[in-house]
Amino acid sequence: MTELAAPGGTLTRQPADELRERLDDPAVAAALAELLNHAGLLAMLVGGLDGFVRRSEVISDSLAEGIGELRAGVGGRAQAVDLAGLASGLAALSAAAKDILPLLDRLLASQILSAQAVDAVSLLAGAVVEGHQQATERQTSVAGVRALLGVLRDRDVARGLGLLTEIARALGRSLRAGAEAEQSTDTSS
Repeated sequence: MTELAAPGGTLTRQPADELRERLDDPAVAAALAELLNHAGLLAMLVGGLDGFVRRSEVISDSLAEGIGELRAGVGGRAQAVDLAGLASGLAALSAAAKDILPLLDRLLASQILSAQAVDAVSLLAGAVVEGHQQATERQTSVAGVRALLGVLRDRDVARGLGLLTEIARALGRSLRAGAEAEQSTDTSS
């Protein structure tokens, strides 16, 4: 409580009066509103912190036991853990992660990891492995245009060339669309 001098005597300020004055401050009111918006999260964090503090002895014992096991796992020799080296490695890893995260976002947003792309690449990889084995075992070679025309009559070769033809067409359309988009960007700048 705070006593204030007033004409005719002293007034005693109650803590509630001071609290009301602070609530009239827009910054304090905004901060309290933000806290109330996250009341559930705050309650969970306080509960977790309380549990952590209650179990701190068990946690520290477990940590000490883990360090002991780590040292024992190094071949029974008591060696100090290079905490400075570990921290340096973690700092380098976090710096690299900062550069890699935008690339991971692009990768995840692309079609590279789509089920269709993975299936197509898997099909192609299987064909490459099988074709390599067959060519190695059979010593396959095509000598001349006449032999090549004969190979083209094979239904499996024709089917494979059909797939490669459609891939080439789709790639050509993508290249053309990219070049046209680049040209329109250059002319609009």
